[in-house]
Amino acid sequence: MLCMQIGIDLVKIAEIEAKSKDNPQFVSHLLTPEETKVWQMPTLAGKIAAKEAILKTGYIHPGQWHHIQIFNDDFGQPQAYDQNGVLIETLHISISHTDELCVATALYDNK
Repeated sequence: MLCMQIGIDLVKIAEIEAKSKDNPQFVSHLLTPEETKVWQMPTLAGKIAAKEAILKTGYIHPGQWHHIQIFNDDFGQPQAYDQNGVLIETLHISISHTDELCVATALYDNK
């Protein structure tokens, strides 16, 4: 039986920036050190939105933020990897942003 779950999340980039300034541990609570090597707020907000979208698929549960990592492949497509750096082939994500907003969708094919 084929079973797919979809999740979506929308964040205000300015809110992520304000939270990271108010609480320096905010970003590190959600993202791994490898994910924060590029410290551009739209990029960080996109990864946070993607993890929230993945959470909504049921792939991870609250507090398991570091069980997955979001990186772009050689073509710029965001991909989800497990904590060992292995591509999660059953999880597909898309991230997009404007100057103010960031949206992410996740599709989990738990066949």
